[in-house]
This record gives sequence, C-alpha cells and structure tokens, in this order.
Amino acid sequence: MWHEATRYDAAFQQKHFAPDFFEFGRSGQIHSRADCLITDGQAIHAHLSCLQARKLAPGTWLVTYDSSVPDPSGNRLHAHRSSIWSWLDGRWQLRFHQGTPCEAPCTNAPAR
Repeated sequence: MWHEATRYDAAFQQKHFAPDFFEFGRSGQIHSRADCLITDGQAIHAHLSCLQARKLAPGTWLVTYDSSVPDPSGNRLHAHRSSIWSWLDGRWQLRFHQGTPCEAPCTNAPAR
C-alpha cells in the first residue's frame, strides 16, 4: 500500500480495502474506507522497519511495523503501524489500520 504504483491505483485499492475497512490515522483522525480510496498524490518516500506478523485466527493476521516519512520541511515523522488483514473472497483484504506517532523507529521488535 505504500508503493506509488498501488497507493494511487483505484482498482487495487477497491480490491484490497475490505468493505468494512477503517483507519485511526497518525494524526488521530478516523478515516473510513471511502476517505482512504485515493487516486492521486505525490510519492511517499517512507522507510519501513521492524516488520512483524502474528496470526490472530485462521485467515486473519496482525501486521505491525514502523514508518519514517519526511514532512514538508524535511524532518522525519515516525509512527508505529498496525494492520489487520483477512483472507476474504479469495484474496487478502485490509480490514483495519492504525498509525501511532512515536519519537523514533523501533530499535528492537517485540518477541514473536
């Protein structure tokens, strides 16, 4: 979802955002699926680290990672990220996402 080729691809987004998707953004705002279906914008030069995946139930996984992206003034904004993915209708679909601001990216990921 971070890659420019898929981030602004309406067909990809329609296919991979579950009908009940919602997000708690890094800003603290709550976004609906419709809010997140974006088809234009600038590339985001993000560094992603500390990727972890945990099985919650058959066909449902929690994915966590940290992101670091530049703001307009060039400072890096860091966030802990979590996403819930479910295998629905023969494909992986994003059900929920949250970005929580943090001071710096993780230096050690939690134990699996």
